[in-house]
Amino acid sequence: MKLQTVIVQGGWQASVKEKKLAAYQQGIGQLFRTQYGLNLGQLKLSSQGFVASK
Repeated sequence: MKLQTVIVQGGWQASVKEKKLAAYQQGIGQLFRTQYGLNLGQLKLSSQGFVASK
């Protein structure tokens, strides 16, 4: 997971420079749905980690 975080951050920085952030966000969302069964659109980050959005 730590390595994946580094890779995702590098991709995010590149997508900002290339002005392709929306496409990158969709790709990362799909990656997390496929690998972890998580829909990031239904979560928010709290001090306790990810929690379900209301």
